[in-house]
Amino acid sequence: MYYSDAQFAKAVDEKLGNVKFFKRVMREHGKIKPYTQFTTNHKPYFQQIQQLHKSMIWDKAVRTVVPTMPIEKEVLTNALL
Repeated sequence: MYYSDAQFAKAVDEKLGNVKFFKRVMREHGKIKPYTQFTTNHKPYFQQIQQLHKSMIWDKAVRTVVPTMPIEKEVLTNALL
């Protein structure tokens, strides 16, 4: 299932700004392409960030989890072309 940023924020019960920051950091690390929508695959990573946020600031939690995420198939395919 695909989510807009607002739908994803509602699905994970988080502020829209935090969701957009998560997406921006994923792009910086090459995990997603521009204009990519969230999917159900992103939820566990976002929930992991929410757990880490209990003991650290949001920026640090996001930047800790995102590098551990796998690169999506289509991003990797395009990088190899």
